[in-house]
Amino acid sequence: MKLKLRLDNILIIHCIFLFINTLIFSYSYLTEVSEVRVGSLKYLLLSSVIWTVYSSKAYLKWTSAYLLFLFTMCIFLFNRVFLDIFGLYEFEFASRFGGFNLPLSTQEALLIYFILSIHLIHLGAILALIKNKNKYTTSIIDLRNTSWEKFGILLYIPAIISFSAKLAIQLKVISSQGYLAAYTTLKTISYPWWTAGSGTLLLIGYSLLIASSPTKKRFFLYSLFFLLAQFAVLLKGARGGFVITLMFIIWYYYKFYAPKDIKITKAALISLPIIILSQIIVVTRIGGDFEFVDLKETIILFFSQQGVSMLVPGYMIYYKDQFIREGLPYILSPLTNLGSFSPAQTHNTVEKYNMLGHDLSYFLSPTAYLNGEGIAGSFLGELYDLPIILIPPILCLLGYFIITYDYKVKSNRLFLLLSFPVIFQILKMPRGNLFPNINIILALIFVYLMLRLLTNRRKNVN
Repeated sequence: MKLKLRLDNILIIHCIFLFINTLIFSYSYLTEVSEVRVGSLKYLLLSSVIWTVYSSKAYLKWTSAYLLFLFTMCIFLFNRVFLDIFGLYEFEFASRFGGFNLPLSTQEALLIYFILSIHLIHLGAILALIKNKNKYTTSIIDLRNTSWEKFGILLYIPAIISFSAKLAIQLKVISSQGYLAAYTTLKTISYPWWTAGSGTLLLIGYSLLIASSPTKKRFFLYSLFFLLAQFAVLLKGARGGFVITLMFIIWYYYKFYAPKDIKITKAALISLPIIILSQIIVVTRIGGDFEFVDLKETIILFFSQQGVSMLVPGYMIYYKDQFIREGLPYILSPLTNLGSFSPAQTHNTVEKYNMLGHDLSYFLSPTAYLNGEGIAGSFLGELYDLPIILIPPILCLLGYFIITYDYKVKSNRLFLLLSFPVIFQILKMPRGNLFPNINIILALIFVYLMLRLLTNRRKNVN
């Protein structure tokens, strides 16, 4: 018989854990840092993640938005720490644009930030679970909306064709100029007029199709074509979009069609070929030849490479007196840079747009940045840029939002329409912005309002 703690007991234990850790961290700021203390913090982070996953799994599926978010958080932010514990990687090595070891003081501050972040996010998640534990919602997956589905197909099919043509042009450029052209040349070349906005229309069409509550067979058909489009993007060298899209499809399937949770063995079987494919893409995009020598080494290399995002808050801590933001907080960039969410890597971008990934990459190495290289971003980096008093409530609200959204999406058509960009952003957050692309959200809300208006008019006429 499995031991399942009550949610109120989980909350009490978690609050005690958080209080004790806060006292320990407060004491550490008053004393000199040491290798022993930094080593202890690594184990404390690992134990914090284990507790968070254990207490969440008692009430959630492995494929829930929250546990998938914790998974990507571990992959992109924490995994170098875990590899270090087992002697497989040096956590303190600043591999991207650095080539040096972060000092003990930076390591300690970064680990404390990670530990407090996971605890505060989980606190919000527990509160959301407590609020929703006794509520019952009727799934809308059986309430099929054929008009939405027809409109979605009307957008989806031509968008697939035009988006494929656009990708073909991009792949041709990358094959001749190299992977880094995706961040320089591709942002400035001209495309046929009929491909304009094809990516946005494709996303809107797919969102309408999955929000129409399709049959399981139709869902897999629509998702297959959408995933194939993302696979073409993968061939450009960008792995994240394909993998997170696949994770979204898994989330949707187990949310609406599968009564049982995914088995760990099945998850591992899905993950293994993705890891190998990811490494093939990494090697080939820099002009090398992939040689599969050892499975263990391939997996370790994959995780260590994905963990580079921990350097975003790491560098911000290390260069806190030199890397100083000008303008609005980075957390607001997706809300203020309308129409320019992914600009080219140029001097103008750094001067005009307030994006953490661009600014930090340029600060670390202007030459590498202008050539198309970068360090991406992280929501923890954006939060570190804020006044410290704002960070705890935002982290708590984040955990609360993920659980609440994942709960309500099953019975709310608007939430379901927004599910792809929202879930995609939740999973990408450890390596991206806190907020999603506001252009897509506004476009989907507009489509929702127009469809509701047309539906109401049709009812009035009848």
